[in-house]
Amino acid sequence: MTDLQINFDDGQILLSGDITYETVSRALKLSLFPLDAATDKSILVDFSGIGHADSSGLALMIHWLREGKTRSVDIQFIHIPPKLIALAGMSNLEEVLPIS
Repeated sequence: MTDLQINFDDGQILLSGDITYETVSRALKLSLFPLDAATDKSILVDFSGIGHADSSGLALMIHWLREGKTRSVDIQFIHIPPKLIALAGMSNLEEVLPIS
């Protein structure tokens, strides 16, 4: 397992490592600053650096959407791992999540 890294750069949250039950709590703590710091009220979350993801990743996405809504920040997700897309489909969330 690789630790989850979250980097914020120019309106993007760049993720790398693994999103699992063991790493998601760190992501929850580290990810609120970019939402508060969003100057154009839009953030792109890039999953291209993610190696492994379980259902915790889906929970994290939903959490970000909820936090974005309370802060009036539009959140879009790109390069989502196929496993998370499949989990979203099985949970009937593919229409709720802004997946590109």
